[in-house]
Amino acid sequence: MYGAEISNPQVTWSTNAGTISADGLFTAQQAVGEGTVTATSNGASGQASVRILPGAPAFINTYVAQADVPVNDLTGMYAEVTDRFGNPVQGASVEYAIISGPAAVEASPAPTNANGIAVGLARAGLAEGTAFFSARVAGTSITDVGTFNVYIPD
Repeated sequence: MYGAEISNPQVTWSTNAGTISADGLFTAQQAVGEGTVTATSNGASGQASVRILPGAPAFINTYVAQADVPVNDLTGMYAEVTDRFGNPVQGASVEYAIISGPAAVEASPAPTNANGIAVGLARAGLAEGTAFFSARVAGTSITDVGTFNVYIPD
């Protein structure tokens, strides 16, 4: 009879986006993506779509647009923010600061894009030397340090 309750139904679970226990407990895969969870019982089945999103920021890696920057020029300070599985984290705010050396921050903070990249700007000073900068995920202690050299062109 339609709508009749089945006592102790045998349910088989499957997914292509992680793992699922016999009790239906879903554990997402580590990579960001989309997939389905399927339940099958007594010849009937149903599916649910799942979307795996990045986790919270866990790592930051800095690099620069130019390793050598002429005095008084702008350069990009880049930071890549990822979760603990290496997935890019979009929308994290990255704060830049000059630790030492001949430079000043021009643009900070900056949000990360879909690739987990935030871009800050620094202006090289008027003297030669190595500028050390930090990039930190706002509200956390997740920090990395980068450098660029300031030179006087011939």
